[in-house]
Amino acid sequence: MQDRLTAVLFLSLLSFHAQAFEADVIRVMDGDTVMVKQINGQSKKCRLYGIDAPETSQPFGPESKNKLSSIVMNRTIQVVETSQDRYGRSICKISIDKQDVNLEMVKKGLAWVYRAYTSDPIYIKAEDDARANKIGLWKDNKPVPPWDYRKQKRSEYEKQ
Repeated sequence: MQDRLTAVLFLSLLSFHAQAFEADVIRVMDGDTVMVKQINGQSKKCRLYGIDAPETSQPFGPESKNKLSSIVMNRTIQVVETSQDRYGRSICKISIDKQDVNLEMVKKGLAWVYRAYTSDPIYIKAEDDARANKIGLWKDNKPVPPWDYRKQKRSEYEKQ
């Protein structure tokens, strides 16, 4: 009985029900993270699901942030909170007028598909198309994915 109770408790902690809500974007942190204010007045940091944009100190990082700002800043968005990451941030799919903003960032060549967390064929096709057409960061011959960039920066920091 104790093992069964432990298993049920463990599974309940793992489960996360997607929550949908409307919110106003009050800040764009970078090309894949926004701060939103919900109708109830609470603020929430949302990391965009399925994508990883260049860091602001990377090539195309400022362009990515600016594009996301131009799409969502001071607008009401629809948010589907799918999970939380290890830092406690909400992982969210966001849309405006049924337009998938996460996907739009990939189509514009301003974010990679974060394949460690999604294998959505629509996102992958959008990235492949942007790469083939040299859109956004794909103009660069060897763009550095943000996960490699962060790893390199951590390594440099640890050597200091």
